[in-house]
Amino acid sequence: MASIGIQQAIHLLNNTLVNRWVSVRFDILSAMMIGITAVVIVWDTSIDASYAGLAMTFISGITLEIFFLVRRFVALEQSMVAVSQVLGQWPDINTLQVERVNEFSELPQEPPEFIEPRPPASWPSSGAIEVDHLSIRYAVSHEPGPQHL
Repeated sequence: MASIGIQQAIHLLNNTLVNRWVSVRFDILSAMMIGITAVVIVWDTSIDASYAGLAMTFISGITLEIFFLVRRFVALEQSMVAVSQVLGQWPDINTLQVERVNEFSELPQEPPEFIEPRPPASWPSSGAIEVDHLSIRYAVSHEPGPQHL
């Protein structure tokens, strides 16, 4: 039980270190992009102040969006690696998933939502409905419930 706690602590430390490493690299990238944009804005005197402010605001936001995009991609990759590691430890799970996919791909198609001929739009025309020789079943493979109601 203690080894599980140590493994979780190592995983957490490793995850934290990787997040800090990526965060520092993106901070440097962000500073470079903002610096280059600022140099271009100062150098080119034909850029209006409103466009310069828009460019600086946009470049600040886009670096943050790229950072979160990379983090989501890394999280997706980590979850895929975790699934493959689980499947590597229990190879029977992999065959069960393949069998389940095959089973679902061979299911019969459901009937259409509306079956012709439809009752008239005014049906029922009165407050009474007559049912004659009705049999109901839960599924095609099951026996009918109450018959000939």
